[in-house]
Amino acid sequence: MRKHFLVTGANRGIGAAITRELAAAGHQLTLFCRDLKATEALVRSLPSRQGIKVLEGDLGTLAGIRAAAQAMATLPPLQGLIHNAALWPQHKIITVDGLEQSFVVNHLAPFLINLELEERFKRDGTRVVQMTAGLYPIGDRNSTATAVGDNFSAFKTYASTKLLNLATTMTFAERWQGSPATINAVHPGVVRTDLGAMTGVKGRLLNLIKRLWLTPEEGAKAPVFLSTAPELQGISGRFYDRFKEASLAPFLQDPNFREAVWQQALHTTQKRESDRGRKTAAGSGNLG
Repeated sequence: MRKHFLVTGANRGIGAAITRELAAAGHQLTLFCRDLKATEALVRSLPSRQGIKVLEGDLGTLAGIRAAAQAMATLPPLQGLIHNAALWPQHKIITVDGLEQSFVVNHLAPFLINLELEERFKRDGTRVVQMTAGLYPIGDRNSTATAVGDNFSAFKTYASTKLLNLATTMTFAERWQGSPATINAVHPGVVRTDLGAMTGVKGRLLNLIKRLWLTPEEGAKAPVFLSTAPELQGISGRFYDRFKEASLAPFLQDPNFREAVWQQALHTTQKRESDRGRKTAAGSGNLG
């Protein structure tokens, strides 16, 4: 049966492999990307371009995320959404919203898109798949510090953002109970992509190690399975290590912790945009 899937970060790595596999199965696709040229090149490489739409946008700012959600809201009914876009930062970058960049892309982007579109997902019976990372338990649980990069680490920040996002993913599963919409998280395995790429001696060593890792095509198998397998219809609020359901770390099973992460994400997405709006209005007045 032909279905409509939305894939974020679709132009490279696992995202491109997911795109190729879903396209080969004949599904309708909407590809959300920041690099329009790379995504158009990917589409041209597919055996058929029929039923494939590209949305360009930036998930690195709150305004960009909301614009993305608004564009997604105009799409035909969505049977599946794969949140694949992610950053593994090597340096701390603070966005125009005053937030650490990977915290925005990895955590707030899927959170805000899900929040803005959850009534649509319930109506469409969308199967949402959140890409995560098996190393999330080593992340910092302090969402306030992670938000602004006070605890930034080139090694741990990626894990921290995935940890926080897993908490809100499970809360969405609770919110959607009783509806046909589902959401699950998947660690696709350790995959050979340019995520977390380094330069110099460390980079050369990492490239040697990566030869032992899964290919993007192998890494795409698990999220595609979670998105399409008939036997997973109606299954929600689960974490998968590739194809096998796995238990979450005890702290992620704590409703108080999950609620604190949820409220911090909600407060951050609302307050930061409100603050930016006031500054813009004040700046415009001064120009007069």
